[in-house]
This record gives sequence, structure tokens and C-alpha cells, in this order.
Amino acid sequence: MVRGSRRRYGAGAALLIALAMGGTGCSGEDADARAAAATKAAEATRPFGPNSVKAALTAVAEQVGTSRGDWTMPSTNAAATAPGGNPLSECGMHYVGFGSAEKSVTVDDVAAGAEALEARGWKQAQRPRVRKEKDGRVFHALHVLEKRHWTALVEFRPYEADGEQRGSLELSGMEDDCVDRVEAIPHE
Repeated sequence: MVRGSRRRYGAGAALLIALAMGGTGCSGEDADARAAAATKAAEATRPFGPNSVKAALTAVAEQVGTSRGDWTMPSTNAAATAPGGNPLSECGMHYVGFGSAEKSVTVDDVAAGAEALEARGWKQAQRPRVRKEKDGRVFHALHVLEKRHWTALVEFRPYEADGEQRGSLELSGMEDDCVDRVEAIPHE
């Protein structure tokens, strides 16, 4: 009886796994669906933390073509511990990058950066916001994305250099649990 039970449970488990992975057929589409499901399941079990977030945001900065900007990381952020500093700065990282002398960062570049994060499994947390001056110039664009208890901000901000309007890329990654903890503490 024990031997037969094992066979029944083993067959049932195999059926459940096959159904969860997208069916039991043998066509190419079924194989693709199973491979995609297996990849997604494997990614969900990989560690995901500051290094993963920074790698994803760095890839966005490289795609946009910003010059090497500086990362502010929680362990090196004096604002987190300074009197009157921003306590939320201990919860994540921040980057500001600028285009090259030949090409400025544009609102479209920033939108493409947000799309690149979506391709890496990040989900839009809200609709992108674009704020404009009365003359139609964009003075701020913001994309907010989330993945596995982290929030990423992808922003466009204009600036002027040598009398010319240019754009910058700002990237932030914040651990949601840390933000919740810090926001629960009363601040002066």
C-alpha cells in the first residue's frame, strides 16, 4: 500500500508541475511557455537587494548614455546620520548622470530607461508624470517602478549649462520596508 501511494502522489505532483508550467503539450509554444515560467521562478528565488537594484539602475544609466555620475549609497550617505539630515537616505541609493557634450539627456531617454527596467521585471507603480512650463518645456518627468519590495524612481530634470538647456537623469532605488520603518519614527 505504501508503494502504490508513492506512485499516485508522485504522478499527481508531476501533473501539478506540468500544469503550473503551462500545459502538458509538446509543441514549441508549450516549450517556450515552460521555459519562461521556469526562468521567472528561478529569478524569484534569487537574492534581490541593493546590489541587484544598483545593477539594474546602472544598466539604465548606460543605456541612456549618461556620463559617469556618482552613486550615493546608504553606507556612505552622511545625510542619513547628520543632524537635520534626511533619514530616508539610509534606505536606498541615488544617482545623477548627465549626457555628453554632443547629446543631452531627453525626456524620451528617461522613458526608454523606465521601459528597460520593465523588461527586467519591474512594474510601473503609477502612471508616468510629466510636468511642463507654460511654454511647453518639460521641467520634470517621473517614472515610479516596483520590484520585490524595492521602488525605483527614474527622473528627468533640466538644467542650464553655458546658456544651453540640457537634461539630467536621476535614478533612485529605495527598500520599501526601510522607508516604512523610517516613516513610522516621529521626526522633528
